[in-house]
Amino acid sequence: MNENRITFFLFFLFGQALQALAFWITTLCSSSNSAYTVAFSVLLVSVVLQSFLTTSYVSFLFFLRDSSIWFVPIRFIFQLVPSYNFAVIFGQITMRSGRHYDLGDNYWQQGPGFTYRDLLRNNSGSLASLRFNVPPPLIFFMSFIADIIIYAVLTWYCDNIVQHNQGTAK
Repeated sequence: MNENRITFFLFFLFGQALQALAFWITTLCSSSNSAYTVAFSVLLVSVVLQSFLTTSYVSFLFFLRDSSIWFVPIRFIFQLVPSYNFAVIFGQITMRSGRHYDLGDNYWQQGPGFTYRDLLRNNSGSLASLRFNVPPPLIFFMSFIADIIIYAVLTWYCDNIVQHNQGTAK
């Protein structure tokens, strides 16, 4: 059984992180036309990234056990994108609470349900010969909170420093 509060918290933090990102982007744009263009571009990239990463096994490929060291900065950069965090958490919830296709066993199986205990549970498994170990969803919830703080600080900083944005730099 999926706990409703977890789902609410997921969508709430996702919305807040996207809003903080949007506020930061608006401080970088000099006109409303450029702000619309950038906002639409970010929306398109977010939708494409979301549709690509919502397939749980695709997002799990970022956590291969035998991945090289250059994957660490890529994961860090992706964790700054709210859509990535949402896709990983949503993938873990759907793997535990809904029917999903198990590529390893080659059939559809019903998940046992997602509970509060699963927020602290690593998701390990294999995809063909590739073994993955995804950190607990709580890590990605904390990434949402970190994203909100980072984008809020960047918004405040850019709003006071960028000269073309509503006045003079302080």
